[in-house]
Amino acid sequence: MIIATSSSNMRGIIVLLLVCSTTLTVFGKPLSQSSEDKLSPAESHEVEQFVRVFNKRLRLSRDVTPFQTEPLASEMLDGVLLDKDDSIPVSKDLISRSNLRELRQFWIATLSLAYLSDLYIYTRMSVNGVRTYELPPAQQYPPNVAPIMKRNPMLSKWWKASDSDWSDQRVKTIEQVGSLTSTYQKTASLMRARFKAHPPEQTRQYRQNIAYLSKHLGIMRVNTCNGEKDCDRLPLHTKTITVNVPVLTLMLARIDGQLKLLAIGKIDD
Repeated sequence: MIIATSSSNMRGIIVLLLVCSTTLTVFGKPLSQSSEDKLSPAESHEVEQFVRVFNKRLRLSRDVTPFQTEPLASEMLDGVLLDKDDSIPVSKDLISRSNLRELRQFWIATLSLAYLSDLYIYTRMSVNGVRTYELPPAQQYPPNVAPIMKRNPMLSKWWKASDSDWSDQRVKTIEQVGSLTSTYQKTASLMRARFKAHPPEQTRQYRQNIAYLSKHLGIMRVNTCNGEKDCDRLPLHTKTITVNVPVLTLMLARIDGQLKLLAIGKIDD
């Protein structure tokens, strides 16, 4: 589980949020916070407003791409993608500025599909005690989507060897990155069309899952960075807020008097 404490390195939290989009769970117990890390009533209200607008936009588009390509979020993502010490599922030989565009597109496509997959799962079964990423592909994707994904050589290999060593499942060539990105984008488009015709929120199972997760939604975890390494690209003493919304976790920061998105992660329980 990802549990952000007030002493956690901000960059490390962002890495975990991004990596959890395909591998981890981010729900934990509500954190105890020191008084200096709590939000004022006005700040809490601002975060709630941000979340309402985010949820409304996302429900209309079912696409995280516009959010993840906002300037600050994109800059933070690029920093993670270019750091060979961070755990992204590609060979370290591919991590370079010359490949940054392809790596960014791949990661955003991965997150987008993970989000859509969870929306689908939430309409099909109870997620109480379930780590959705551990489900077999046939349960993660609609019947018209899984076969398309399986035609991708990399995905077919991964699905057949899901328990193999993780190093064997890393993407090793930029051509494989492009192939996976294309497959993810194509299947995401099909799933958005499905949800436009059949909104998840209208299903009883989805509503039951959201009710089960309601104790986690809206919880604000607050951290203040106090050093250059801790703050990474942000001004010293920046206050960051991590908050759960349906299916996703957001990390926000107040920059130049405005709340801005730093990172998006996918949640499982």
